[in-house]
Amino acid sequence: MPSILIADDTEAVLTVLHDAFTALGFTTVLARNGQEALTLFCLHQPDLIILDMLMPHTEGLETIISIREVNTTVPIVAISGAYIGTYTDLLQLAIAVGANRAIRKPFIVTELRESIVKEYFPKHTIPPRP
Repeated sequence: MPSILIADDTEAVLTVLHDAFTALGFTTVLARNGQEALTLFCLHQPDLIILDMLMPHTEGLETIISIREVNTTVPIVAISGAYIGTYTDLLQLAIAVGANRAIRKPFIVTELRESIVKEYFPKHTIPPRP
C-alpha cells in the first residue's frame, strides 16, 4: 500500500490528513517539524510527501531542498496558511525549490485527498462520497 509522509506542526492538520488517507488504506508517517520530516523521509522512503511550509526546527523550503538533494522523484505537495507578502509568494517559492504542487490552507480535506490520489496514485480506488 502506498505511504505518505505528512509534516505539519499543527496537530489538527496531522490528524485530519492521517484519518483521510488511512481511510483509503494508505500508510501515513507523521512529522511535527521539518527536521523530523527529513529523518522520517530517510527511514521510510514514502511514496509522497505533504509538507507544511512554516514549521519549527527546519522550515518547509529547507526541507524540500534537503529532500531534493537525495531524491528528485518523490512527489512533494507543499501546503501553507502563512505567507511572505501573499500566500502565493511562499507557495511559488516551494515550487521553485522542488515541490510538485502547492496548496493553500485552509483546504477541503476530501478535495485535497481526491486530487492527490487522482494525480499521484491513479490506480487507487476512491469510494464514492455518501
